[in-house]
Amino acid sequence: MKLSSIWRLFNTSQLSITHKKSVILALVILSLEYFDIIVYLHNASALTKLYCHSPIRGILVLFGVLWFSNFLAKYLVGGLIISLYRRFRSSTIMVLASITIACMLGLQAMTIAYFCQSLVQEILLALLVFRFVYQICIGIIIHETYESVLSMQQLSFEFSSIIIGSLELSLLAGVIGYKVIDYLHLTPVNSLLVFIYFLSVVWLGVALFFYFFNYELSNKAKNKLYRYMASNNFKLMFKHFHQDTLIAITLVGVRSSLCIISVIYMPKFLEVVLGISLHTTSNIIMSSSIVAIILCWWVNKHLNRFNYANLIKVGLVSLIMGSIISYILFFFKLIPLLGVLILVVFHNLFALSCPLILSNLFTPTIRQLAIISCYRNSFLAFASLTYLVMEASSQTVHNNFFPPAIFLIVIALVCYGCLVLFNRKTVLD
Repeated sequence: MKLSSIWRLFNTSQLSITHKKSVILALVILSLEYFDIIVYLHNASALTKLYCHSPIRGILVLFGVLWFSNFLAKYLVGGLIISLYRRFRSSTIMVLASITIACMLGLQAMTIAYFCQSLVQEILLALLVFRFVYQICIGIIIHETYESVLSMQQLSFEFSSIIIGSLELSLLAGVIGYKVIDYLHLTPVNSLLVFIYFLSVVWLGVALFFYFFNYELSNKAKNKLYRYMASNNFKLMFKHFHQDTLIAITLVGVRSSLCIISVIYMPKFLEVVLGISLHTTSNIIMSSSIVAIILCWWVNKHLNRFNYANLIKVGLVSLIMGSIISYILFFFKLIPLLGVLILVVFHNLFALSCPLILSNLFTPTIRQLAIISCYRNSFLAFASLTYLVMEASSQTVHNNFFPPAIFLIVIALVCYGCLVLFNRKTVLD
């Protein structure tokens, strides 16, 4: 678990107060982006069940809004950043972008609260506009944030820790957040709005941080090469490092899919298939996540005692075997709590394979940018596709057991292919 690496870095004298603020800022912003995708996927499913006659068609439309706005914004954000920096200071851009994000989230919440039952087509158009503006602004903020961190010599080699740590924080926030919602006993619509308003308030806090921190990029961070690589790295990565990119995208994609299954789909699976109450389900998921985080921290602490290549192989094989054991327990309804614990723990241990493999991919000059590109693109694509496939399978097959079981087979095949590719690369190197 990379959070322990960040903690050790904080305890050293290498970082100034300004550097530590930059680390906190990068962690918070990346965590907010991952958390927003988790919330969007959960809300999309809930909204279609409440207001659409065909949930699958509704989910496809909402996911289309998510994907189209995201890719269109990524295509335009590079030129927009260059244009903005000719007219405004970095701190002004970051404050305005953060406030705009908070406003877009607030407008999304208000649209859902007041117009969802009557103006369906108009709402979809409004959501597309809100998401597009949101993606433009968050693209600007993340672009400038990681350029700032990469320009600091003390932090550039720890950036993978910040990326992976932010994903872990967003998952933990999702588990805790849905547990809190369970205690509040809110209506379905209000439970959706709580998370959106929460994200809006947090982004206002980020805007205040940018304002009082007087955030400004250094001259080194404004280097044109950094800007070009940051805007076009995914295309260049796939062109010049297609094998490394394939391995990285596959690894992060499997991890993202497992995240969605454990945070969103697993509670529904336990409640519908095994008859466990929602309150008990949330306790199981939260307890298992805490156990897994402690275990990941312990393994990371003693990582230097192991051969990393063997650890990767053991991690991938353990994921497959642990998942099979879990679903066997689920299928025969034998000790389901143990099945959940095994599943969540092995899924989190699999996260250890990601940084170990990614740290040996790409050339050192683009490795950090390549890692963040893989995480951002792969998490969006695989997380959304996973939930779309799971929901479509449930609606089509009318069975809540077979979709995750089939998905387990796919994960096993992906893990095996990833292992073969990595072994081949290791031999070639």
